[in-house]
Amino acid sequence: MHASVKCLLLTLCAVATLGTASAQTKPRFDRADPEKCPAMRPLPSSQIVRSKPIPLHKSVARLAKSTRDRLAVLSLAGEMICVDIRPAIDAGNPVFSADWRFTSFAWRGVEADGYILIDRSGTGQLIDTGGQPIFSPSRQRFAAVHQSETAFSALEGLGIWQVGPTGTRLLTMLNDIPEMVDWKIDKWVGEECIEMSAIPFSRAPAGTVTYANLQRDKFVAQLSGSRWRVARDNTC
Repeated sequence: MHASVKCLLLTLCAVATLGTASAQTKPRFDRADPEKCPAMRPLPSSQIVRSKPIPLHKSVARLAKSTRDRLAVLSLAGEMICVDIRPAIDAGNPVFSADWRFTSFAWRGVEADGYILIDRSGTGQLIDTGGQPIFSPSRQRFAAVHQSETAFSALEGLGIWQVGPTGTRLLTMLNDIPEMVDWKIDKWVGEECIEMSAIPFSRAPAGTVTYANLQRDKFVAQLSGSRWRVARDNTC
């Protein structure tokens, strides 16, 4: 059940490598066009829950364009990065980084949610980081922490990625963090320590929709030797 749902949602069975270089020569484009994306496998109408395109600002019209079913983003090498958004009930407005290398947006489906980050370097790469990615001070790394209610999302825990000159690679994924509510990355301290926080279920009554006034427990994720470890602590 888990595997089939993850493969269906946004067609992210291989999110870490989608859009990277292939042996085939691909055409170059001068603007994003969803109609030029590869054909998608048909889905039953009951599984297509979107009714509108993703909202996009006119200032990025050349770089990104959406239909009801697909989002197309132009890579820095002029190739099309295509995202199947049919199973997403809601999807946020993609935000571009200051250097225009990355664009990202949150999405929510029937049984899962996540956060899509697109690395436009080279031929392009698509990653579902689960939660909003937070970059390190050097912007050479980013991390995201996420736990869904159904455990069907692409990230269930803490993920840390390394940004290369071209492309991004996963450094580690830690799935054994405590089960809590509203996990957040508070900040990076240097390049090898991350301060995080979350709320125990006992402190968040059923039906709670806002966590702003609830006391949070503090954790750190720190590189120890060659491994990242999560521990309960206040600061790095």
